Amino acid sequence: MTTKKQVSKIIIIITVIFLAIITTSCNKETETLKVAWMTTWTDGGLTAQALKNTDILEKNNANAEMISFLYGPPMVEAALSNQVDVLFVGWVPAVNLMSKSDDWIIVSKLAYFPMELMAREGSGIQSVNDLKNKKIGVPYATGPYPHVVNSLKEKGLIAGKDYELVNLKPSDMGTALERAYVDAVSWSEPSLTLFAQKKLAYPIEEYTDISFIVVSKSYAENHPEQMKNFLKAIKEAQFYVSQHKEEVFGWFAEESRFDLSLVKSLKIIEPNYDANSIEEVDLTISDFWIKETQKKIDFEYQEGILSKKLVLSKKIDQSYISD
Repeated sequence: MTTKKQVSKIIIIITVIFLAIITTSCNKETETLKVAWMTTWTDGGLTAQALKNTDILEKNNANAEMISFLYGPPMVEAALSNQVDVLFVGWVPAVNLMSKSDDWIIVSKLAYFPMELMAREGSGIQSVNDLKNKKIGVPYATGPYPHVVNSLKEKGLIAGKDYELVNLKPSDMGTALERAYVDAVSWSEPSLTLFAQKKLAYPIEEYTDISFIVVSKSYAENHPEQMKNFLKAIKEAQFYVSQHKEEVFGWFAEESRFDLSLVKSLKIIEPNYDANSIEEVDLTISDFWIKETQKKIDFEYQEGILSKKLVLSKKIDQSYISD
């Protein structure tokens, strides 16, 4: 026969278990999402600034903290050590991360963006062919790296034999050009416009690339609503940029420490940043870009840049994108 004392104990135990379940459930959906972005890269930086400086995250019940980095490789290291849950990155850092850990997936496109291979002013270089026996500054494990290697290979030039690649941080490129440490560099905005305006370098080859939103797979699976809410916030943030460019440019200029006049003159090619309505904002990754990026991944693997072969389509989950 159960006594009143035993009944009381049972009720207390049930209550504690119930409260624990409720607390765990709440924590699952309110846990802060740690988002890594780059201060040296405009196209991801504009979205980051709209999220940081408005109430878009709050309105969409997306609890996120924006954490700044200089460029891709340190972000990948932070992801591998569980310091961040989301990365705003180009396809190369994304692929490098996913080749090192199975716990990372791509959930959407972030932005299309321009990149250039630029020759140092006064070098006399007119084309990619002229880079034989030259030094080229490019950050390893970033978007420009395979583009440069592939472009020169198509001209019959082999890295380490016909030219030298110098592992150069974006923040050091200007000084390296000015002091003639390198003959060419490759990066994206705002460096492209900055180098041209200061007459440090000029483009000899241009190309368009794609960047992604990369997420911890375990985080996404444990926080599906948070992930959906975050991507809703991304869409609103990119539409906000399209409607408030002057304001967002000012925020980015202040945090990146680039002149506002420079930021206003940057080349931006992402259609979402020119959307006329929220319905025009598109985060989906097209079959064309999946195939094109896979070709580049295969090239990286063949060249030994990647030690693990990666099938991009198996690493993409766009189910968190809302209509």
